[in-house]
Amino acid sequence: MGKIRLHKRTLQKSIISLVLALMTISISHAQENDKANMECLYRLSFLKDTTSTVTTDDLMVLRFNKDKSLFYSYNSYTLDSLLCSDKGSSIQMDILANGSSKYGKRIVSYNILKDFRNNLIDYTDNVGGEHYRYEEELPDFNWKISTEQKKIWDYTCQKATCDFRGRTYEAWFTTEIPVKDGPWKFYGLPGLIMEVYDIQKHYSFVFVGLRKSGANITMLPRQYTKSSREKYLKAYKNYIKDPVAFISAASGMKITVNGSSRRKPQKGKSVNYDVMERY
Repeated sequence: MGKIRLHKRTLQKSIISLVLALMTISISHAQENDKANMECLYRLSFLKDTTSTVTTDDLMVLRFNKDKSLFYSYNSYTLDSLLCSDKGSSIQMDILANGSSKYGKRIVSYNILKDFRNNLIDYTDNVGGEHYRYEEELPDFNWKISTEQKKIWDYTCQKATCDFRGRTYEAWFTTEIPVKDGPWKFYGLPGLIMEVYDIQKHYSFVFVGLRKSGANITMLPRQYTKSSREKYLKAYKNYIKDPVAFISAASGMKITVNGSSRRKPQKGKSVNYDVMERY
């Protein structure tokens, strides 16, 4: 993958217009080979501990054409691509021996493929070393569009709200970029979603750039554990609650931490990670 340059507020609308024009011209090819036309960059900020105000950030990419999109973490996807390559085994050994710092820090590991032709979401995530995969129908967010507006990167954006799986979200979209897509599972507004967050500010996605792309809109080739959304969420919550116990149970191996076979909670430290989809 080429080096990503985060665009500043000086990004010219004429450049965006040119990219959109190129997207329209190349649509027929994208339908044949699932090639992307564009990539949007977002900054994801979320609270690992809702008792704290310190956020964790990751650079996310929305790669899309007219019929499909793939949303992923830039760092995680880059590392996973290396692990799935011919040099994957040697890279894995290097990581086990020396750590993964030189390959980039993995923060978010999920990948979300939206298939608008078949009305499906294909979702994968690495939970404790196991690669889960499930499909679901594209959800109906039941957006409520208001007349409230604001400027984001010199684009006129309009506000929309929705309630989705335990959270209330506020989104800002622009019809100046006529793409009915957005970060994470969000879609279905009359323009690109530039910013979206839950009202508790546990999770937020903010647009930081746009560029032309010809990359594939496909999941990486690897072994996945087929699951359902409900089973995946249960596994993910169990992993968050006690990672050592989860990995130990999944692998059948006894894992010790500081001489103990179980991770003991630290006194005086309250960690409360609230998953994005509560149900």
